[in-house]
Amino acid sequence: MSIIYLVGGRASGKTTIGLELAKRLRFSFVDLDHLLCEDMGMSVAEIVEACGWDGFREHESRILAMVTTSYGNEEQNVVLACGGGIVERSANIDLMRGHGSVIWLAPDVAVQAARLGANPLSAQRPSLTGRDILAELAEIMERRAPMYGKAAHARVDSAAPVEAVCDEIMRVYDKNRGNWH
Repeated sequence: MSIIYLVGGRASGKTTIGLELAKRLRFSFVDLDHLLCEDMGMSVAEIVEACGWDGFREHESRILAMVTTSYGNEEQNVVLACGGGIVERSANIDLMRGHGSVIWLAPDVAVQAARLGANPLSAQRPSLTGRDILAELAEIMERRAPMYGKAAHARVDSAAPVEAVCDEIMRVYDKNRGNWH
């Protein structure tokens, strides 16, 4: 059983790359935010409005543990696209590092801003600060970069085309499989 956790900021490509990576590896694919929304019966923005960010993070951690335990107890392999703030709780970092391979998808914030401008999905990707998107992304990345770095077994620039990013992830995954735990 293998779990590949994809972490990174909003619009870093976790879902798009995760789907392609899972297809190539013949793994299952799980989008943590989508699973959380199904579980709660609300969008991310609605969960945040109802529970606040702390409540959202609590529910997110619960779903992460549930998925990790579920796949960890089965002979299934999974690529798990995590929410951008999954690293905000050190227990989540410990859980991911202890049960799988953590890949940090790290495009430049200008790439993230362009992607968000082209496909905002505001119900799924609510503003965290209410500021201009480029300023917000830069501020959040400055704060979270050390957390992503602590969580990640490998960092991959995800600004390249999906196929190239998947090639790089597969290269580092194959090279390090079994050596990261």
